[in-house]
Amino acid sequence: MSYNDDEEEVYEDDEEEDDRELKVGARVQKDDDVAEPIGGVVEAHEPAVRPREREYWKFSEEEQDQMNDHWVVKWDDGSTERVTNPSLEDNELERKFRKAADEAGKKIQKLLAKASKAIDEAEEIAEKFGVPFSSSVSPLSQAYYPTTTNDLYPDLDRDFIDTVSGAYHSDYGEDGWQHSAVC
Repeated sequence: MSYNDDEEEVYEDDEEEDDRELKVGARVQKDDDVAEPIGGVVEAHEPAVRPREREYWKFSEEEQDQMNDHWVVKWDDGSTERVTNPSLEDNELERKFRKAADEAGKKIQKLLAKASKAIDEAEEIAEKFGVPFSSSVSPLSQAYYPTTTNDLYPDLDRDFIDTVSGAYHSDYGEDGWQHSAVC
C-alpha cells in the first residue's frame, strides 16, 4: 500500500494483468452451456461499417448491425459462425469458477424454491389471521455474496464473478445480502 500527496491510501493492483485480447487467432467461447462453453478460434475480424450512434436503439436492426464489429469464429465442433462480441476463452481459474457456479447454482436454486414456498405459506397465514410478521429472510430478489468468495477465488475479477453467477456485489466491499436493510 502507498499514499498519494493527499495522504489517501492508494492500493496497488497485485493481480497479474490479463493480456488476452480479442483479435484474429484468439481463443473465444460461447456460453450456451454455462458449465461447458464451446471454444473456437477467431478467423477474421470485420470492423463496423459505421460508427455507433449515441441512440443506436432508434435505428433499424440492419443499421444497428452495421455499427458492430463482427468476428468470424471457427468453433471446435467444426462449424463457423459470424458473431458480435465473442467472449474470450476462460483461463483456468475462470473455468474452475464457472463449473463451481453451475454446480452450486443448481443446488442453491432447489433450496431457494423451497424457501420461497415457505415464505408464500407464511404470507398466506399472515393474511388469513391478519397478523403481520418480520423476517430475517427477504422475499425480494436479492443477491447474496458469500464471505468465502475472495478466499476461494482471490485473483478472479469481480465483474467476471458477477456475470457468471448473476449476482451483484456492491462497490463497498460488503459480503452477504446486497441492497437490503431487511436481511
